[in-house]
Amino acid sequence: MITKDQLAELETCINERDMWELVKSYNNVIRDIKRFRIANKHLGQTPESVLFEYLDFANTSIRDDYDQSRLGR
Repeated sequence: MITKDQLAELETCINERDMWELVKSYNNVIRDIKRFRIANKHLGQTPESVLFEYLDFANTSIRDDYDQSRLGR
């Protein structure tokens, strides 16, 4: 869990407009996951857990693609 000091530090270093865009996009994606019923509650999934698993997958894919391009493949 984030501490009050960390929260205060984040508020001073994160661009307010960027944060607004992030929250707006996050809410839109969560709404879409709910609307299309992608999360399976019987598997213990929530829209948030599906999103974070997808973000992890996407980050890994991007990193792997970057690593491959650096190797010239």
